[in-house]
Amino acid sequence: MDTDAGLMAIMRSGVRMITAELTDGELAALYMAARLDQDPRGRPGYEKVVSLFTEGDGTRMHASTLEALDVVVLERLKP
Repeated sequence: MDTDAGLMAIMRSGVRMITAELTDGELAALYMAARLDQDPRGRPGYEKVVSLFTEGDGTRMHASTLEALDVVVLERLKP
């Protein structure tokens, strides 16, 4: 496994663990806020995943975190 793939696997694992306590609705709402670049503070579940929002004074995710979240959301919420 190359270094980039290994790091992304670690990121996905961490995001998966952090979001495990969210309901599907909370996960979807926070994902949409992150993808639409909206302030997630005050949304249901934000306090459970505040550690994912490391940029913009707690309002944005780093691009790598958001990429990992894409995978986690697809795994969990796929039709």
